[in-house]
Amino acid sequence: MQAAQEGDAKHPQENKENNGKKPRRVKVPVADPDSAVMPNKEGGYAPNYNPVAREDWGKLPRRPQSENKLDRAAFVYEAGKDVYSCPMGRELAFAQTKTKGRTTGDDSEYRVYQCESCAGCELAGACLAGKSARRTVSHDQHEPVRREVAVRMKTESGKQTYARRAHLAETPSAFIKQVIGLRQFFLRGLEKVRMEWLWACAAFNIRKLVLARERMRAVVGVAGANVAITGAKVV
Repeated sequence: MQAAQEGDAKHPQENKENNGKKPRRVKVPVADPDSAVMPNKEGGYAPNYNPVAREDWGKLPRRPQSENKLDRAAFVYEAGKDVYSCPMGRELAFAQTKTKGRTTGDDSEYRVYQCESCAGCELAGACLAGKSARRTVSHDQHEPVRREVAVRMKTESGKQTYARRAHLAETPSAFIKQVIGLRQFFLRGLEKVRMEWLWACAAFNIRKLVLARERMRAVVGVAGANVAITGAKVV
């Protein structure tokens, strides 16, 4: 929160010009780079360390698969205090650690945060699922990495690197799924699946080679025609 205040202090002229009439630029605190931003009374957005205005409750992110209750994105994590803050300004302190086993890879360890009391909260109906009396929010052991990536993705170099994903990852994946039709593996066992994947990659690479050869032929053909025309002029 202090970082956000320092950010405002660095742009006093900009804040003065807004004067509550124009939306302010979205600012995410340096201390909490992964914080969600919520609507504020000035018409812009700001980290929801303070209660969200009633008229903006409908703009809070929801989870359709959880009875359309408030999504975790509506809660801001404060790393310094190791707590979450809800849209109404109440804190969710660390309560326990849970482990979820997985058939593949390492088990997931979740840190669970719980509100001390949701009694009297006007947003309880939109926040609590089922017969729950207190709201809980959790994140797994990979959350710090996600926050680091979120910070990097906001930089120009991060945006440029991500833009390369379109042709380096998305295009091959789309071709293999849509054209080759490989949306799931048909064999079992790591070695058989690996072989099936290598065949799909080989098909994709052969297609690239064929297209590259056609382009080279077109270039050579144009170059040959230019040489013939130039020679005729010389003669």
